Amino acid sequence: MPNSYRGEYQAELGGELRTFRFSLNKMAHLEDELGSKSINEVVASLNDLGFKQLRFMVWLAINEYDHETKEWSGPPEHEVGEWELDVETIGEHLKAALERAFRGGRTEEDEDEEEDGEPAADPPTPTAEKISD
Repeated sequence: MPNSYRGEYQAELGGELRTFRFSLNKMAHLEDELGSKSINEVVASLNDLGFKQLRFMVWLAINEYDHETKEWSGPPEHEVGEWELDVETIGEHLKAALERAFRGGRTEEDEDEEEDGEPAADPPTPTAEKISD
């Protein structure tokens, strides 16, 4: 189950349920790959990106950084390219994942509630657990 407070989005890709997440570090990698495009330009031009760029975005979104090895974990980028994927659907999933990341995990429903005059609930504040000896 995706953690929406971390900006995660889940969709089926390559025959498996995958979790998409665009962290700030991933966005920096994306900026390196796509050049100096703004995030708004990336979202607006998802259907105009090349196949290599789409493959990179999918790979980047579904990979997590392993803090122990300091490497990206998950399938290699070339494996993502072997999956049978509908390009239009991929664009929709990437757009949803990017939007989730930039809303800080909040969904459109949360924003709709704010517009109706009822504030949406804030994400829970993490608390430190007390460790007993």
